Amino acid sequence: MRWWRVLLTLAVLLLLETTLVPWLELGGTRPNLFLIFAVWCSLEWPLQKSYWPSWLAGLTRDLFSGGTSIGAYAALYLLLAILLNRIRQALFVEHILTQVLVVAAASLASEGLWLLLWFHPPAANSAALLWRLGAGTLYTIGVTPPVLGLFWCLGWRWR
Repeated sequence: MRWWRVLLTLAVLLLLETTLVPWLELGGTRPNLFLIFAVWCSLEWPLQKSYWPSWLAGLTRDLFSGGTSIGAYAALYLLLAILLNRIRQALFVEHILTQVLVVAAASLASEGLWLLLWFHPPAANSAALLWRLGAGTLYTIGVTPPVLGLFWCLGWRWR
């Protein structure tokens, strides 16, 4: 995928995240389209080519999520890309179920690390934060197959 396709994809994901996804909010949780894109890049692209789109997806999420920690998701998605590129030879990445399971693990890991490192919640909000982590992961898993299918149909693969 060329750089302009990455920017176009992130622009479309940003448009969806700011217009359509708020209408699809369930129980205070939303699917994470930027994470799906970062995982897809890490599984489909060569090692050196997948780092910057993953970092840029995290930075886009940081800039437009309304949070105060700019760079947190960018760093997490970059670490995720490095980790997935190291272990992807052991995975059967061509199968959609593998990709969905990797998105699930990545969602739990990135959101869990974000909550641990940057949020420091009081004990009274622990149940709400666990709800956000679990329900957000399940919601992201639910929208992963159509989003990945769209990427495949558009032929946006590096190979």
